[in-house]
Amino acid sequence: MIQNTFYNKDYVSKKDFPSLLNDIDCDIVIVGAGLAGLALSYELSCHGVKVVVIDANRIGTGASGINGGFCSSGWSAHLSRLYKKYGYEVTNILEKLSLEGLNWVQSFENHIGFERIDLKSGILNLSLLKSEKVGRELFEKKVQRNNTDEFVPKNELKNYVVSDIYNYGVLSPEGFHFNPLEFLNGLKVQVHERSVQIFENTKMVGFYEYQAGCHVQLESGGVIRCKKLVLAAGGYGGPELGSLRSYWLPIRTFIATTSPLGPALSKVIRKDLAFNDDRRAGNYFRVVGNQRLLWGRGISAFGSGILEKLDRNVRKDIQSFFPILVEEIGGVEMLQLDYKWSGKMAYSFNMMPYVGKLSERVFSLTGFGGHGMNTAPIAAIVLAEYLLGMTDRISIFKKIPMQWNGWMFGGISAEVIYKLLQVKDQFHYLKSKYY
Repeated sequence: MIQNTFYNKDYVSKKDFPSLLNDIDCDIVIVGAGLAGLALSYELSCHGVKVVVIDANRIGTGASGINGGFCSSGWSAHLSRLYKKYGYEVTNILEKLSLEGLNWVQSFENHIGFERIDLKSGILNLSLLKSEKVGRELFEKKVQRNNTDEFVPKNELKNYVVSDIYNYGVLSPEGFHFNPLEFLNGLKVQVHERSVQIFENTKMVGFYEYQAGCHVQLESGGVIRCKKLVLAAGGYGGPELGSLRSYWLPIRTFIATTSPLGPALSKVIRKDLAFNDDRRAGNYFRVVGNQRLLWGRGISAFGSGILEKLDRNVRKDIQSFFPILVEEIGGVEMLQLDYKWSGKMAYSFNMMPYVGKLSERVFSLTGFGGHGMNTAPIAAIVLAEYLLGMTDRISIFKKIPMQWNGWMFGGISAEVIYKLLQVKDQFHYLKSKYY
């Protein structure tokens, strides 16, 4: 389903691909042409592997092409959680990998075909849950990911963003924001030019292994015969993925973009950065296009009816965080949202991806919900290295156990956990005002 997003308002696809109707043979089939699938095919194609990529829809209509456009180092699981669960050695390796993925995406900035990605440096992580004193103590203990991060005290926040709600910020200059749909638009052409066969609107309905390889069965009736199969579908995957589908949940996120706000917007957002806050499912926002405000908020394991409420909730958010802006434009009734959409991400309960061997010939490359624009490419790179017999860096992902999603009970559990986190966030917010 193609949604009416801010990204596709002026979008022109550089290359469309046919559906696959007949039988073909190849070395590796990649199911899912989001960022993970395209990055994997890009890396494999450098070494003469005969690769076929299929997607059930058009490239860019899933989470990889409609997200907030943030790209920074790290994983969806917080650094402190990684240290606690996997130890310092494993966490440090994962952190280095995340930075490598960030650099891989950024390396395309000046490539031909990527002129419209509109990449801009800098992400400011804002805190409303911790006092400035606590935040500075944590920062000075080197909780920040690297030495390039900068602590921004409350009295200096006004140089970046004007809001009384935030207590301090941590500026990550190595992070950036960009147009994710245009990035995929450029990347799919690069992949195609490397002799990778790409098929859109080509849905896999099942697969099975046999002694010589795998058969991938298509909705059209066609069959792809391959030596290896990589399942790189995200939150839109279904029972066709087999047992893999039982290890993650499709979690929805919600984004809206205002109509042009003119000079009023520059009075509250004074630097062309991307901003997010320190709540588990907090707001994230940035200026896009003709002085529009892109605003992301909330997650849901269900999503029924939430998109219809998005207009009211986003307007309420913006009024709460930026009352000066609302006053400047003449009141909240003048705050119009031109684009509203949602996307499904694949989330595991441990908030880490599943990357590696599922069986002798079937591999997983999924579960990047919440922080995928750098982690999906680096996971694809290490999987490509393994498939090519170059390195065993993929072994780091063996440390991450696959956890059952609980099916319908998992969705209910995830929703309850999110609501509890919201209550916890509110408690910490109130507490931060007294320290």
